[in-house]
Amino acid sequence: MKKMPLVLVVEDDEDDQLLLSFVARQGSQPCELVFARDGESALDVLNSLKFSPDFIITDLNMPRMDGMELLREIKASPQWHAIPVVMLSTTENQQTIHTAYSSGISSFICKPPTIEELSVVWNQLYMLQIRPR
Repeated sequence: MKKMPLVLVVEDDEDDQLLLSFVARQGSQPCELVFARDGESALDVLNSLKFSPDFIITDLNMPRMDGMELLREIKASPQWHAIPVVMLSTTENQQTIHTAYSSGISSFICKPPTIEELSVVWNQLYMLQIRPR
């Protein structure tokens, strides 16, 4: 039996968590979302999962461990380095975006201002990141 795709969402803003959860449920493809509130919590979640997630969506600016530091930890790990990581952030700073790509990010997406646009982004991410198993 094929397992449902798993996505780890690392986001400290509860409203953004709810929006991502909503658009994922509205999408045409089912998946399981697991949430972490910051980079440190995300590493704990990754260590506790039986299977690695199909991809990770992370915010950039979070308490304790930000998205850039989390990205570096994931890409330095032999266990997790191949997991695609997508950064979803409000920043438009070109140097920050360049650093994210240099550090191994798969995609950097500025958070869309509407739920309709977020839904489009979610569906595109899902199609690009979920690999047949």
